[in-house]
Amino acid sequence: MAGIVSLVYLVKKLGYAMGDNIIHYSNGIEASKRDGMFLGYYKPIQDSIVLDSLVLKTENIWYEKNWTTHHNFLFQKSIKVNSGIHIIAPYFSLLSSDLKVDIFIKQNNPDCSPCYYDIEKHKGLGYAYYINDIPDTLVLLFGTDNGFGSKDSVIYIRE
Repeated sequence: MAGIVSLVYLVKKLGYAMGDNIIHYSNGIEASKRDGMFLGYYKPIQDSIVLDSLVLKTENIWYEKNWTTHHNFLFQKSIKVNSGIHIIAPYFSLLSSDLKVDIFIKQNNPDCSPCYYDIEKHKGLGYAYYINDIPDTLVLLFGTDNGFGSKDSVIYIRE
């Protein structure tokens, strides 16, 4: 039975890694730089985030090219660079925190303006999100209780 469970896990893991046109993020800023994906930073215009009695130091957000993988044949992959960018907000302390803080990004679209979209949590990276252009500024909303509790927003400027 353990062998079957291990086999199913391996097939699922390989299946995700082999998926075409799935957004992938570099494993870190150094890997992004090494692989030629790194583009730059967004700098916060304030130095802290305040959520009730919690005060956090703001971090630089880094961004890289929007890339996916494409597999021509089993285990032969190529990288496909698309328009837009991946942003990575390295707030590692919030990932393991009991505070349950979520981060949302402000974006305008025809259906609502402004809209706030939840940024995905990625172990080892922090929070990551895909944007279809390269804006000069980003606004992130930090909120507890899915954004219905304490909130603070931070504006980031592209370097």
